[in-house]
Amino acid sequence: MSDTPSYDPTPQPSSSSKGLPPALANLSDSTLLWAQVGGGLLAFIGVFLPWATAKATFLGATFSESANGFDDGLWGFLVLVLSLAVAALAFIKVRNIQIQALEKVPPTAPLILTGVLALIALFRWIYILSDGAGDFGEAEAFGIEVSSGVGIWFVLLGSLAALGGALLPVLKARRG
Repeated sequence: MSDTPSYDPTPQPSSSSKGLPPALANLSDSTLLWAQVGGGLLAFIGVFLPWATAKATFLGATFSESANGFDDGLWGFLVLVLSLAVAALAFIKVRNIQIQALEKVPPTAPLILTGVLALIALFRWIYILSDGAGDFGEAEAFGIEVSSGVGIWFVLLGSLAALGGALLPVLKARRG
């Protein structure tokens, strides 16, 4: 008889996971709602921070300029409104606040809102990387370095966190 414990390398599915990793399957609904609140607030904060930065050096002097979500026009306003809506709906639900007007809101609303928010953030981030950040135009042709700012990263990460918080209950319900 050997002192070495036997080990079966094949993973055994947990009865509670139903195809999801145990770390995700065991998250409570309130934790997922708080992820939506936090993600929405992170995206909201990102609107005020630089989405794109431009830096140029001319005659030894360095000049820099940045543009935040409000400089991005309608897109920044949409991110602002959607991020607040996501955070507010999740906060109202997690704190069990009864608002009669919100009883008619479909249960898929958080998933739709976070999905749209994530798509806008992703498309704006790609646009900034590919087109030179809109307002900066074809700046790279003149030796101006254009890059994405911390604000668009906040919006992107916040929207993905909120999307995860809205998507996991749907996946758990489908698998259960």
